[in-house]
Amino acid sequence: MCRGALVITVGLFDDSDDCLGPFTTIFTSIIDDFVANKILKVRPKDKEWMTRHIHHLINPRNRLYRKYKKTKSANDNTLPKQC
Repeated sequence: MCRGALVITVGLFDDSDDCLGPFTTIFTSIIDDFVANKILKVRPKDKEWMTRHIHHLINPRNRLYRKYKKTKSANDNTLPKQC
């Protein structure tokens, strides 16, 4: 289906420079239809090595620290041991 449209479009023009615009349009529409897109959350303060996994490891620690600052309880200052 798309290949036939491309051949018809290329056959309409004599100069290869004239083919570039329609080719780019068709190619871009095919990419938009068939290639998956992923939206990434960019945090401007983070370093390149700060991955999502590292954030998931840091979040419980930060949560406990905020809780400890409010309550000043020794129980709120320790992370549970993970195997």
